[in-house]
Amino acid sequence: MFASRLSARMMFQILAVTFAAGLWAAPAQAQNNYAVIQIENKTKDITIHYRLRWGTGDWSEEVAIKPGTFWTHWYQFTQADQNECPIPQIRFATGIGRRRTLRTYNLEAYASPTKDTGGMIFQFKKMTDAEGEDYIDLFFLKDQ
Repeated sequence: MFASRLSARMMFQILAVTFAAGLWAAPAQAQNNYAVIQIENKTKDITIHYRLRWGTGDWSEEVAIKPGTFWTHWYQFTQADQNECPIPQIRFATGIGRRRTLRTYNLEAYASPTKDTGGMIFQFKKMTDAEGEDYIDLFFLKDQ
């Protein structure tokens, strides 16, 4: 009996010292430093041109995204884990082979530790309207 108690007591002391020394500390979580969005061109034959801005700032230079590729945009937080940013907006022409209508959408970004991964994904897709006219639109990719 005495040996069992001593072993349990010693085990408790060893665990207490281990925790106090930080040897079993939980792994550190990476801090979110960026708001990130990813824009994908899911068309097979159309290069899409768009502009993006964060909040009410200036529109970016025009981005030309080729079929089957993606572009990542990011906003750096002023402090780690801020997890808030100005609303990203995108503006693009919808028409294909006809008068182009400009469309502007408010987007949402994901917070991420890095600026090149972990973004909320949006996809440009080629659609056909009721009159048989092709056009481009942007969709949020659900279930990422």
